[in-house]
Amino acid sequence: MKNKILGVIALLTIAGFLSIKGAYPAADIDKNFDEISADMRAKGIEKTDIDAVQNQLKEMLERGHSPESLKATMTDLSDNGIKGNDFRKTVDLMNEIERNGASADDASNMVSRAIQDSKDEGKEGAGLAESTNKKLKQMYEDQKNSKPGMDVSDKSMNMENSTVPERDIPERTVPERATDTRRGMNK
Repeated sequence: MKNKILGVIALLTIAGFLSIKGAYPAADIDKNFDEISADMRAKGIEKTDIDAVQNQLKEMLERGHSPESLKATMTDLSDNGIKGNDFRKTVDLMNEIERNGASADDASNMVSRAIQDSKDEGKEGAGLAESTNKKLKQMYEDQKNSKPGMDVSDKSMNMENSTVPERDIPERTVPERATDTRRGMNK
């Protein structure tokens, strides 16, 4: 009886994993990539650049990154003149950030924030691309070094990156543990 229950549990587990993998069939990923690729070509992104990031884009799609979000991020890169090797580096970093545990939205937001921060510093052209990739790389390093479960887009949790003066942050208090006097155990 015990072996039958274990067998049923094992089959249900395998079926669950197969259904999850089936949520993103290869045909849909290829179709979504073709749609993104056509949009990128229409925005003036070179075919060689698109081909160079094909695997990264498909990997992001497999992880559940929406085609619309990827199109918007690729458009953001193109509209800001980030092309060629810099374009490839940015997409590689974005993919690596997602692979490291960031959500698709967080990864896209990091790219947009890196571009905007660089523009705010007055960067243009190749300087903008270089600065964007440098900032994105720093965000990636911050993410890798952040505490597990910490939202990497919430910089207020990391005092090193906080713009709020420490004196303005309320002190956290931890309640004392109550003691159960009947058993001498902590609750």
